[in-house]
Amino acid sequence: MRKRKLPNDFSDVQSLKRFKNSGQEITPYPVIGRSVSDVEQKLSSSQVVKYSTTGDGNCFFHAVFGDNSSGPYKAERAQDMRMEWHKFLSQFTSLDDHNMPDSLRSQLEKVFNMFLNKPGDLTGESDKIKELVEQTKRKIENVEDNVKRLVNKVVSKLNIPCDQAMLNLREYAETLNNHSEDEYDDQYNSEFITRSFLNESKLYQAYLKAIERPNYFIFIEEVQVLASLANIEINVHCEVDGREEQQKFEPNPEMINPEMINNDQLNELLNRESYKLNDELWGSKERETIYLEGNHYSRAKTKEIQEQEDFLLAKRFQIDEILEYCNIPKNISERAKVEKRFDELLAKNADGKIGDVIGQCINDVQQRIKCLEEPVLSRRCSVEKVHVEKTFYQQHVP
Repeated sequence: MRKRKLPNDFSDVQSLKRFKNSGQEITPYPVIGRSVSDVEQKLSSSQVVKYSTTGDGNCFFHAVFGDNSSGPYKAERAQDMRMEWHKFLSQFTSLDDHNMPDSLRSQLEKVFNMFLNKPGDLTGESDKIKELVEQTKRKIENVEDNVKRLVNKVVSKLNIPCDQAMLNLREYAETLNNHSEDEYDDQYNSEFITRSFLNESKLYQAYLKAIERPNYFIFIEEVQVLASLANIEINVHCEVDGREEQQKFEPNPEMINPEMINNDQLNELLNRESYKLNDELWGSKERETIYLEGNHYSRAKTKEIQEQEDFLLAKRFQIDEILEYCNIPKNISERAKVEKRFDELLAKNADGKIGDVIGQCINDVQQRIKCLEEPVLSRRCSVEKVHVEKTFYQQHVP
């Protein structure tokens, strides 16, 4: 049998790291011939490995749905995904739309609240809500002044503590200032003023205009909506005040609520096109991990998953080299036999050198081949012996 060059020497492996795979401790080893140039950064204190991801404004979609077949992670249909998000939200006219699912409304309220504090975050459409924001802030300031004056009036007239006055402010507004319930909300209730802002159709329409543009950055508060729309679990890692934090966003069917949204009769009555979930666009991926750093999302993997993938890739290369060295065909059946023996030796020699495992595996494979070949040689020799003896006998018969 013609021997090939032995596999790469792994006997100098240092500081073999252990990690758990399916509940068992396994010792990984270097990845043969694998380039790690695609790894953007690996922080010693971080629990994730980040990968280079296209940053053309649709980085969120590239990070979650892209692949790195042509370099940095990129989703060819990133803008289509953005427009699908826009199409879904375009079914509603405002947060006050009674057709909007409650869970979706609650999530978008978190987003719209940001625009009240920082209208500039509504990229490209901030001018359209600037006047509305200023008007709302003036109303809130007036409400706060009205509350202070009413509390002082209650304390002065009824001789009660401020805390008690605040607890029954609605009652005192009606008693002392003759305000109706509606007048109370408009004059003393800042939450009512804020909700009026959030429910503004003008704000919602500006939001729709903004999100269809690639330069609109997707906030982490919006990830829950997209996770539900694409039916995918998204794990977002980010650094906050020097600490790494993680948020898991699981798809929430109630946020999309197709049973209610796809009511054809209601859509026909309202002259509205029925929305259908676009599974073909989003694909069938169940979960993904991404990293948020500043205004950029990157594809990421936890160190545990990365180490497991490195282990499996290195193992595949090493099995290939063993098969090649022993002149064994790389078919499924032969690979399975070699891999099974390799795993057995690896489990027995977890604290040893990987070179010893490879050497022993090669030796065992060669022994198996030899055992398989010996019976064939023995039978061949027996046939040749019988043929020789028969010929000899025929030649010597008188």
